[in-house]
Amino acid sequence: MRTAALILLGLGLALAGGTCLPLVDNTAREPRQGTKLIVALTSPDAARTVRQGDTVAIAWTFSNLTGGSGNVTVVAESRTNLSRTTLTSGAASTTSGRGAYTWDTAGFEGPYAIIATISGGGLEYSTTSVGLVTVDAPPKFAFEAPTEDVEFTPSESDELAIRYTGSDNESGKVKLGLDVDTNHRNENEIIINEADLPTKPEQKTFYWNGKSKSGEIVAAETYYLFARLEDARNDPTFVDAVARIKVLEAPATGAAVTKPDEDANFLTTDATFRIEYRIDDEDNDVLVDVKIDTDDNHTNGNEITILSQQFVAKDTEPPPFDWDGNDTHDPPAAVPTGIYRPFIVISRETGNPQTIRADGLIFRRDTENQPLIGLIEPTSVRTLNPGEYLLIKWRDDDPDGDADEAQSAKIKVVIDEDGDPATTGDQKVILTDRNAAGDGVRDTFQWSVNATGLDLGKIYYIIAYIDKDGVDPPDSWSVAGGRLIIRDPTNP
Repeated sequence: MRTAALILLGLGLALAGGTCLPLVDNTAREPRQGTKLIVALTSPDAARTVRQGDTVAIAWTFSNLTGGSGNVTVVAESRTNLSRTTLTSGAASTTSGRGAYTWDTAGFEGPYAIIATISGGGLEYSTTSVGLVTVDAPPKFAFEAPTEDVEFTPSESDELAIRYTGSDNESGKVKLGLDVDTNHRNENEIIINEADLPTKPEQKTFYWNGKSKSGEIVAAETYYLFARLEDARNDPTFVDAVARIKVLEAPATGAAVTKPDEDANFLTTDATFRIEYRIDDEDNDVLVDVKIDTDDNHTNGNEITILSQQFVAKDTEPPPFDWDGNDTHDPPAAVPTGIYRPFIVISRETGNPQTIRADGLIFRRDTENQPLIGLIEPTSVRTLNPGEYLLIKWRDDDPDGDADEAQSAKIKVVIDEDGDPATTGDQKVILTDRNAAGDGVRDTFQWSVNATGLDLGKIYYIIAYIDKDGVDPPDSWSVAGGRLIIRDPTNP
């Protein structure tokens, strides 16, 4: 039927005097110009932000109907300055296909568009990813002063200028710190300032007065100056200054605890122990608390007050304090044996109280040869995942065995539910038989948190024991000022 109709149509045209056209066009049909080359990005398919150094999966499909060879090129175009970086380029000789590339973002920074281009047969076609990929680089930072080693004596009138330039795209912070070594993760660092970083590079100057961020005078020592850089997405990074700072002893003026100026015994059989301090304030009446503490953080709640609210009139000095070994509770209670740092807290009419500690420690003992231990880290609540490290640090003293490991007392550290050293049924032992002889690293323990037998999310105490003869009760114990919470990784 269709053939007959076509014949009749042809005859009609002939009779009308028209040119006879072929009834069926069997010649090859060329694709439209815009469809001979096509490339489509299938990934990334939405805007995203990644840390610098993370990888981004890029995928595409293509069609090449030019009949000749083709090529697909993928570039990252910076939307900050429109510069382009070729990520990959490869043949697209078949009529259709797929491609993939893993983009390592190390060295890139800021927002980028991913552009794929297919070319061949003298033609070209490009497409751009749906969303931008933003590479979040760590904060940028550089010390500018001091440029060489300096000596600095803390005083009320002198300050050391620390100058730097820093920036971060979002929510960056810098902590300036001092450290006696170059490992700025072992928790012996002293933070002296914390500040936000601007979004664009900007020079800042911090005038240091010789005190830590918490207000304590930094001890005389030679320190490395460093910066700890943090933001919401990247891991902390560190920058060391070229210069080191040698902190000198402050002049013997102003308030100070003058005794004990070195470590001293205070036996429970002794009647009193003398503590001396000066105020040296010509302008203010003050109130003074005398306290003792097992660690060096005097604001974490485990301090013991042994003299409360002593009034000292301006331009006068207080009398010596003969401590009887009790606290200031009502009724007074005997302070347990242990290793204590005495310090004073001075309250004036205005401003924050001033805290000043003694150079010497007090060894509160039942007998002259009793081994003692005092935990000094952790000092605050630490929330850690299983497998992370908790630094545990202590002071110990064994008069009869400090120089001989074979004769020294042994140290044990436990995790405890109730914080009572006398009840041991619910304890998890994490360190045992550590010799008390020696100082430094032997007075520390980096515990890789093991949650076996412990409840996730629960608060635990850290207790250290020291014992000479292996017979209960131990010679001495100490409870850390800080606590431990083990986070549940499946329920952050």
